[in-house]
Amino acid sequence: SSYFTTSCGYGYVNMGMLMPDEVTAMYETLKNSPVIIFDMRNYPNIGLEDLARLLFPGPIISALWYNQALTDLPVPYYYFPGWFYQENDFNNLGTWSNPNPYNGKVYILVNEGTQSAAEYNCQYLSTLPDSRVIGTQSAGADGNISMLYLPNGIFTGFTSLGWYYADGYQQQRNGVKIDTVVSPTVAGIRHGRDEILEAALDCLTGIKDLNKPENKLSVYPNPVTDHSLNIEVTLADKTDVDITLFNSSGNLIIQESMHAEQGKNVFRIKIPGMGQGLYLLKVQFGNEISTAKVMVE
Repeated sequence: SSYFTTSCGYGYVNMGMLMPDEVTAMYETLKNSPVIIFDMRNYPNIGLEDLARLLFPGPIISALWYNQALTDLPVPYYYFPGWFYQENDFNNLGTWSNPNPYNGKVYILVNEGTQSAAEYNCQYLSTLPDSRVIGTQSAGADGNISMLYLPNGIFTGFTSLGWYYADGYQQQRNGVKIDTVVSPTVAGIRHGRDEILEAALDCLTGIKDLNKPENKLSVYPNPVTDHSLNIEVTLADKTDVDITLFNSSGNLIIQESMHAEQGKNVFRIKIPGMGQGLYLLKVQFGNEISTAKVMVE
């Protein structure tokens, strides 16, 4: 089935299987669930506008993009080679007014198979107040497709847009922002477990930190490719933040303490000279500790 209610009362939707004519029935079935899990480790069959009209009170801005000044755009746009115009997606899905939007939590599952339209779906739904993105880094391949045709029937494609989150974070190449990094393990694969889905089903696994909207931790880009890591902490109250990073052997690599204000805080940590591999990040704010896995390439 493309959607169902789990044994703990959470809704689950497989976006790669959900068909357009199922969207309304799916939402009627799951709208009273405390959590709806949207599995986007696939390519969606539905248009995002059909789902957004049910979940959101109205259109929102989730993305910015830069459109080259060589396309057929209305006045007052002009043709300037090398110039780009900034636009946003407020009007991408049309207009609507929904007095009864979904007020539960939304968990979005992603991995390397989350690409293009699936990444935009994730980006849009992650603006919901009680949303959380769980999994491993996505493909980082969102944007339009500009086809290039070559002689002898050869053709290829590339994106001619620069695609970003509304706050300016580059989604292309980096992938979507992930709140909780959960990577499949060899043992889990051997036993046929879906560890990313298990993490979302915190009512079954006992992973309690996924169910706390007051404080949030996000790290990006992940994998790290430029010797620096952004640590985004959203706090209910101002407090001191202790940041520690360990390698896979448990050795301490970085330890820093900073002061954070109420709301969103972004700390940029330089990690030069670190070898490739998996690292464990621990962030403590007040009495709460959050962890995330960090890949260095």
